[in-house]
Amino acid sequence: MDGRTIEKEKLITPPVNEEGFYNLHDFFKNDHHYYTPTAMFKSKLIKSITPKMQNQFNSYFGDWLLWIFLHLEGDYYFLNQCTAAYRTNMNSVTHTANLVDRWKADFVIRENLIKILPVEYHRYLTNSWHAYYRLSIAYRNNKRYLLFIYYQIISFLSHPLLYIERMKGIIFYKFFGSKNKKNIIR
Repeated sequence: MDGRTIEKEKLITPPVNEEGFYNLHDFFKNDHHYYTPTAMFKSKLIKSITPKMQNQFNSYFGDWLLWIFLHLEGDYYFLNQCTAAYRTNMNSVTHTANLVDRWKADFVIRENLIKILPVEYHRYLTNSWHAYYRLSIAYRNNKRYLLFIYYQIISFLSHPLLYIERMKGIIFYKFFGSKNKKNIIR
């Protein structure tokens, strides 16, 4: 970037990286993150999901919506191999976004998905502890500490066990680094 060579490589793998078939329940339960350059699917699926994507479009969650709509068309197979590499662009939507707006958009997306997805997936979309947590961090970064505390409390109250697991992972990471613990909850 900017004419500089990156000396160190960083390999990022999904928290659950066992090779095999996965479905939409797995996607929601395991907080799967797919890396767009590594995904392969039949081009005919684009035609079937494009109208759904256009109705739900959000620049912050475009890939997440893509994976949900592709999963509605069928399961996927995770190949546990390094198949692509990409560079982080500091001018991307992810890095330049107003994070408060980004995480507020998460609630809107979830509400919209509840209206169109089968009932069996609603339980994943009504559990917003992670979005509340990320919104609190965005407020902390903006030095709006009362809103930070408020959304930390809301996050905890939304799902105390997951919140506590997250805090344990963060504390472990700060003291021991990421090499010693495989699955720190994001």
